Amino acid sequence: LCGFASILAELAAENASGVIMGGLAFFLIAVPLFGALVYRYQQEYFKVYDYGLNERGLEIKKGVFFPKSITLPLEKISDVYVDQDIFDRFFGLYDLHFSSASLSSGNLSHIDGMDKETTDSLRAYLMGHIRGESAGKAWAGAAGARMEEAHELAVFRPDPIGYWVDVAGMLLMLLFMLPFMLPALLQAPGLAAPLAVLGILPLGVLMVYAKKEFDSQIYALRSDGIHVRRGWLTPSETLIFYKNVQDIDSVQTFLGRLVGIRTLTVKSMSFQ
Repeated sequence: LCGFASILAELAAENASGVIMGGLAFFLIAVPLFGALVYRYQQEYFKVYDYGLNERGLEIKKGVFFPKSITLPLEKISDVYVDQDIFDRFFGLYDLHFSSASLSSGNLSHIDGMDKETTDSLRAYLMGHIRGESAGKAWAGAAGARMEEAHELAVFRPDPIGYWVDVAGMLLMLLFMLPFMLPALLQAPGLAAPLAVLGILPLGVLMVYAKKEFDSQIYALRSDGIHVRRGWLTPSETLIFYKNVQDIDSVQTFLGRLVGIRTLTVKSMSFQ
């Protein structure tokens, strides 16, 4: 499209009306054709896309041109988490992720587009196996079990000062951009007001978004592991079992040292 636009720009000087008509004809043909190809591809993708439980474990099949499949033995699954992107939230769908220690499992072992009941049931069933429960007990618990029902030992939220540290970081970024904007302001003083609006408006939007994201973070120590819930626009829920914790890192930034806060990172074999 960029190459096509550059060609149009060169031809526009010679025959503007012809270029405009040619451009319209191109997009009127190309856009519907591209949409039809995407629709057809998605049809084939969902024909191939399959997942299920069998005697070998959890099996997932994906791919149209390069089909792939993975079988995860249930006893090897180490982490389970659920998330939603913007479109998932709109349609009420969920993505279930899980993995073993291998790198390939992290790329293939996720199931997209499930409803809430199916997501909760499959997650509870897999978590039952991770806890070491028998297949019958895990299946019985999958009917209505939720991660939130585990016994909570302690619940934490980030210190509110952390939000203002994030805001300070945004303001510092604007200060670093100011020297690049000064030459334009000196040459055209009339641009000062528009540039101020273009700088302040996105900053206000980012501050509101950062506040929502910050308030959505919940960290809980539960009887079976560390439960993390975060994300306002794209929420996710993660449970890291204590037996799978690999490292615990504590980091303090320059601004964090000034206000006395740290970032604690708990890592498993697949997530952090």
